[in-house]
Amino acid sequence: MRLKKLNTTLFPVRYNDKYYANALVSGEFTKLAAKGLLELRHTLEKIVCHNSTDALRHVFASRIAEIKGSPQWNRLSFVSCACNGLLLMDESLHLLPAVEMLDLSQNKFAKVDNLRKCVKLKHLDLGFNQLRSISSFSEQNTLEIYLYVQTNNEDAINFYKKFGFEITETIKNYYTNIDPPDCFPLYHKRRNNN
Repeated sequence: MRLKKLNTTLFPVRYNDKYYANALVSGEFTKLAAKGLLELRHTLEKIVCHNSTDALRHVFASRIAEIKGSPQWNRLSFVSCACNGLLLMDESLHLLPAVEMLDLSQNKFAKVDNLRKCVKLKHLDLGFNQLRSISSFSEQNTLEIYLYVQTNNEDAINFYKKFGFEITETIKNYYTNIDPPDCFPLYHKRRNNN
């Protein structure tokens, strides 16, 4: 299975065979090719875009229109744009009002930005980036930040602890397609100075 070989060669995360079988039979790959990505914005609920783009705007906004003039993705609740080498969280994130899970891990972000319109955001993965600041969270009046880290990912745990995150508990069987399936929720509380 080419997809599995590619994934295991490039990424440290391992998925079981069922994950790859589901990915290939879901039909999403052929729908994207047949209709065009922007035409799916009214129906698509999940998108995974790894090693495929150099800017978020190329995925979510029309290339010829300004981001402000592009339509929103009102059903899109799961977005994974990991492993693209992205440098900037551009304004196209404003087009994702329904996103609940946003995976922007393994890019090159130095700053968290443009998330204020992602009002339903519950899970944000920024692991393996080059973050220097999380201060823009306070601009959104987000005082409590939770993120989830696989229990064996010591590099990520140590990284987040440097920014004041604390492990709150262990959640068993949080992940369904990777081993170990357990995670640590990490919690960070910012003081609002306003």
